[in-house]
Amino acid sequence: MNSKPLWKPTKFAERNGRLRASVSEQRSRVSSRLVTELVAREYGRAIPLYVRGDLVDMGCGKAPLWGTYSGYATSTFLVDWANSLHENPLLDCVCDLNAPLPFEDQRFDTIVLSDVLEHIQDPMPLWHEMMRVLRPGGHVLLNVPFLYWIHEYPWDFYRYTEFALQRFAREAKFEVRELTAIGGFLEVLTDLTSKRLGRIPVAGRPFAVITQELVFRWNERRSRSGRSATPNHTEMFPLGYFMVVRKPTAE
Repeated sequence: MNSKPLWKPTKFAERNGRLRASVSEQRSRVSSRLVTELVAREYGRAIPLYVRGDLVDMGCGKAPLWGTYSGYATSTFLVDWANSLHENPLLDCVCDLNAPLPFEDQRFDTIVLSDVLEHIQDPMPLWHEMMRVLRPGGHVLLNVPFLYWIHEYPWDFYRYTEFALQRFAREAKFEVRELTAIGGFLEVLTDLTSKRLGRIPVAGRPFAVITQELVFRWNERRSRSGRSATPNHTEMFPLGYFMVVRKPTAE
């Protein structure tokens, strides 16, 4: 990353040795604190398992995961497009992910695609491009929303089921290593309620924070007990999905 001295934590933060949602209202929107916690948990668990070598963070925005994956990657390369709603002082490359990527074949060992795929007008070409620029044995770590509000207006195009994600991976010749639903009916209900509570003066925001924290703790206990959703147990009301795919090694 060219602008390493400029990087600062944003929506994610290390707390008690774990990746969590930031408690700063300037960094982590109160109305989305629960989904941020759930996404942070997945990346905090998966990054040590899969990140290695040369990493590219596509559609990185303010690179909220850089502080975690930079400790496992040999090098990091930050990419975003010029239409982002965020300032991009950290970028190594400005390019449109809807177009062919300006990288040579097998350039990277790891790709991070966090909250990006829903903003791509035609996702299949990007999947093929990721396969092209990834080295054999490399991984893509990604997450997408599902039952979640419209964001990054007007660049929010799709919501994908786990079956669509599996199809994308299959058609691009990736191996699916993980595909997990993020949250369920209670988490979706809590997220929607918190977004309304946040508009209530004085008491609304603290109540939204407390409610989301309680549901997150409940989700943690449920996850530790092994009742979280997996590809063999379809969650009917997910907030989103977390996925890891691998490029096969040559025979």
